[in-house]
Amino acid sequence: MELINLWLPLVAVGIFAAIAIGAWFADRRVTAIWFGFGCGVGLLLLLSVHLQQIVSRPEEPKRRETSPDRPWVSVQVEIVGPLAYDDAGWDAGLRWHIPIKFRLTNTGNTPATGVDFHGDIMPFMLAHWKDGVPQGPPIPGTNAAEELKKLCPSLASMTTYGGPFMGHTLFRGQSLEGFFHLNGNPVLFDAARQSLWYSGNILLLVCVAYRSPTDDRLHHTGESFAIFKPNAKINLEQGTVQASELQIATQPMGGNFAN
Repeated sequence: MELINLWLPLVAVGIFAAIAIGAWFADRRVTAIWFGFGCGVGLLLLLSVHLQQIVSRPEEPKRRETSPDRPWVSVQVEIVGPLAYDDAGWDAGLRWHIPIKFRLTNTGNTPATGVDFHGDIMPFMLAHWKDGVPQGPPIPGTNAAEELKKLCPSLASMTTYGGPFMGHTLFRGQSLEGFFHLNGNPVLFDAARQSLWYSGNILLLVCVAYRSPTDDRLHHTGESFAIFKPNAKINLEQGTVQASELQIATQPMGGNFAN
């Protein structure tokens, strides 16, 4: 149909132009003028048809943001040791730390490359309000979703400048299991121990970074969890809490995402 819309006006313009030129040189000037006028109208019609096709033609997609052939990496975690407060395993002083086991699975259709995993723990703080207004500066660990948004870009920055830590490739349907030892920031835990707004739970944040053969973006899967003692607070004034005393669950309003 587009060829018909294009060629019919073009043929008509050619015929009118030929007649106008022939009539002009045959001294039939009035006829030449009229066919010349028709030629001009045909050119305008041809231009309008062309412009209409350009305007009505759907834009070519620059690149599919989410290809059906891309990989998707899911993450599962479990506690495999105590939540301890000591300096075991490192030389940077006392800190709260806990070992976890993670399982990454490519549920997409193409390999996930450069797969990295990272995590963090911090005290989960309660927001304090007065008359509907938040009081004081934001406390780290209050907004799980915001903390998760910070973790994944930090992992992306580290891998961009320092290279991937793990750098695994996960093919379609393939899983990877491993262990990760989470060391909490002592400053945050010290502040929580002296705060009235410590919830008694620990916020666990994990992030997976990977690349796809279908685009040039760095993809992430971010999840947040609550580590807690059933019907009791995790007392930061005391020492080790055994794994058998702890439970883990998805953090409510934790901002979990995959992109």
